[in-house]
This record gives sequence, C-alpha cells and structure tokens, in this order.
Amino acid sequence: MQKINFKSEKGLNLVGNFWQAPSTSSGEVPSKKVIIMTHGLASNKHELGRFDKLAELLNKQGFNVLSFDFSGSGESDNAILKVKDQIDDLKYAIKLMRKKGLNQIGLLGYSLGSYVAAQNYDEDVKTIVLWAPATKKLRKIYRGYIKLKFKLIIHNVLVCFLKNPDLPVKRIKRKIRINLKTMTDLQYINQGFLKKIHCPVLIIHGNKDNVVPAEDSIKAMEYLPKNSQLEIIQGASHIFLKFSDKFIKLTLDWFCKQFDDQ
Repeated sequence: MQKINFKSEKGLNLVGNFWQAPSTSSGEVPSKKVIIMTHGLASNKHELGRFDKLAELLNKQGFNVLSFDFSGSGESDNAILKVKDQIDDLKYAIKLMRKKGLNQIGLLGYSLGSYVAAQNYDEDVKTIVLWAPATKKLRKIYRGYIKLKFKLIIHNVLVCFLKNPDLPVKRIKRKIRINLKTMTDLQYINQGFLKKIHCPVLIIHGNKDNVVPAEDSIKAMEYLPKNSQLEIIQGASHIFLKFSDKFIKLTLDWFCKQFDDQ
C-alpha cells in the first residue's frame, strides 16, 4: 500500500491509500481492475479499519484499490463538507485511476458515500456495492448532527467536535465543518437518481439500522437493474461493527464474480 495525493476540482489536496495489483517483470500493471471506496459523512478512508481489510483482500485477488479522504475529512485539506464537493472529489479520483490505465472500475460506498458513489456512475463502472446506503431523505442524520452536544453554528456552518471513545479506530479529524445547506439537502434525496445506473448493484443493509432504514434499500431495488442484489443482515446496525466480516465477505465475493463475468 502506498499513500497518494491528488488535487480536487477546487485545488485542495486529497489524500488516499492505493493498493496496486502485482506488476509483471516488465513493470506493467497486469490488471486494469480498480475498486474505489468512498467513506461516510465526517468519517475517513479507513472506515474503522474495514476499508483497509477489504482492500487487502481485494488486492490479493488481483484488484487495484483506492480509498481516499474527501476534502474536509481525514488527512485531506480542511474544507466545509458539501455533498456536491464530495461527488466532484470522487470524479477526480476516478480520473486519476484512468490516468494510471485502470478503466475497469468498481465503486464501494458506505452511508452518504453510497450516494456519492452512485452519482458517479458511467459506462466504465462495471458494478457498485453500497453499504447501508443513503438513497432517500435522511432526516435522522440531520436531526442527529443538529442535536450534537459538542457543536457550534457559525455563518451557516455546523462545526462538530466529535468524540467517539468507544470506536476502535479514532478519526483523524476531531473537528468537522458541515455546510448547513448540505444537512438540509439530505432531507430531500429522491431515489429516482438510481434509474441512471445500468450496472449490477449489490446493497448490504442491516435490519437494525436506526439511521438509514433498511426499508429504503428494499424500495431502492425497484429502481436498479434486475441483476442487482439486496442482502439484509439480521441484527446489524448502521455502523455494524460486529458484522463487518459478513459485509466484507459479501462484497469481496460480489466484486470477484462481477469482474470474472466481464
């Protein structure tokens, strides 16, 4: 794994981890397959270590893998979090992979990162995996951040001081700035955007998710291609820490199958 840096549309430095598929003796990368991972709101490229674990497993199967911090998150430059900027950040990450000659693309998104991933579908995207995806209005996320004890609102920006002592992997940034319009926009996501996706999609969702209801993903299947699949994990919450291995195994198997079928 190597750390890489690239610029966002606004010229901000974005930081990622890149696992390159094994090279041939001539130095060429034999695999054109790449999986790009997008994290959730106010999280980072590790996603509590689960992105790292999955990336290593995918890499052993011959995939190139990229996980990166959105602007305003993790090790990337400070910025006010906006969904539009995250969509653009992923667009530039995809462009970076294409410059490396990696044009067989798979996307993995978690929570709000799922919405960002789905918005970046194009003809080079062979398949998409969505963990606990935000595909519909997210009023609970909005209310949850507004009720945070450690927060300030300055010039229409929600400044959150995150404290998560019980989480096994600490966030790199402890202060997150979120545009209030972004929080409002989360209440008006419409699943109609899923109709634009023409590749197989795997959704994995816990039935105990109290942030994004599993019912949203059940409904989302009506908009996706018929060769898509939904896995409901009994007992899993939105963070699903105890069920991480299940999510990872389903995802690994899906990507291997979808790219083997190409």
